Amino acid sequence: MCYPLKLANEFSCGHRVIFSRNRIDCNLRTCALSMSHKLNCSQCTSTCDQRLMQEQTWTPRRQGRPCESCLS
Repeated sequence: MCYPLKLANEFSCGHRVIFSRNRIDCNLRTCALSMSHKLNCSQCTSTCDQRLMQEQTWTPRRQGRPCESCLS
């Protein structure tokens, strides 16, 4: 199933600041939210996934300093 993905910076104070939100496409034909899903799927509600998986957070950048809120 497709899922929402948040990208965040993590600071030395422990706070995370989200800088991007994306939707990851699972590329499955049986997922109604995927770009690979057929537009003319006749049994879609009974055979295809209709919802997103749980949101994921990825922290590609860890900052060696506190966030702006903690600095002020």
